[in-house]
Amino acid sequence: MTDKELQQVIEKALANHGPHYEGDERLLTDYMEHWLESKHGIDISQKTYENYEGRYRNYIKPFFQGKVMTAVKVDDVDDFVKYLLTTGVTKGTVHDIVRVLSIAYNDAMKREVVPKNPCKYARLPKIKKKSTRPAISEGEVKALYEAAKGHRHWIAIPLLLMTGMRKGELLALQWSDLWQDANGHWYIHIDKEVSSTKANVIEYHTKTEESCRDVAIPDGLYSLLMDYKENTQGAGFTFIIAQQKVDKWVSSRNFDKEFASWREKAGIKGKITIHSFRHTFATMAVMLNMPTEAIKKQAGWTSGRMVEYYTDSVQSMPLKAQCAKAMGEQMTHIFS
Repeated sequence: MTDKELQQVIEKALANHGPHYEGDERLLTDYMEHWLESKHGIDISQKTYENYEGRYRNYIKPFFQGKVMTAVKVDDVDDFVKYLLTTGVTKGTVHDIVRVLSIAYNDAMKREVVPKNPCKYARLPKIKKKSTRPAISEGEVKALYEAAKGHRHWIAIPLLLMTGMRKGELLALQWSDLWQDANGHWYIHIDKEVSSTKANVIEYHTKTEESCRDVAIPDGLYSLLMDYKENTQGAGFTFIIAQQKVDKWVSSRNFDKEFASWREKAGIKGKITIHSFRHTFATMAVMLNMPTEAIKKQAGWTSGRMVEYYTDSVQSMPLKAQCAKAMGEQMTHIFS
């Protein structure tokens, strides 16, 4: 056999069998368990880990037990989706479960454990777009602020409104996170959050890479913070939202109770939550014609699509009329 013929035989063999991958022998369940533990406490929060681990343990593991990674095909994922739906799992939860499986496969692809992700072209059930919680109106903000004024943590209302930060980020804030640049502008550095789980711990990483950020704050908010520190909280505290007798952060659950009491005192009966302030921040910023990129960076979102998602379409409706008016004035000469 000549060298050329030998090369042709080798190329044909490779074409028939393809390259070898670790996933040819490695069980999907083994990989996912190692993957979950390796991410735990490093680049996913405790709450996210619990969500992923629950989806894996209750649904993915029982169905794919004994399957090697590369043996899982698109049809297998389709069958998995059908199985979940027949057992009464909601369409939204099916999407969440397959998303966890897909994230694990994407990780395996990056590590060259498998050649492709079988979830990529799987058929998922159509679900209705989730309705977003409405933004808080100006009147409701005023009522909440008045209700919180007599409380030790009243500063939370202006902080949430003017920064759009998440609840966990707010509760983890320390006075040392405040800093001023050379031009005299004040910022709040966000690089941690209080877990919303029962563990009540500070997680020294944020929800996403973009969530680790420096939020610019107006001078008025800085003045409120200083007034709060001097006249409400007092000296000797590390955390801005601190416990009264101990220099420690307030748990997520206790802060939820505080907010519920302010909401009740303010007479607000709608679906207003602490997270509603992020919708309000996005809505106000859009209505003030702030650039999407600036809003995204302030709030720590991964993409501009999140700005649109968080914007209250009802409150921002006047922007459409404003756009129509401007377009009409610009184009009148064409159709006159």
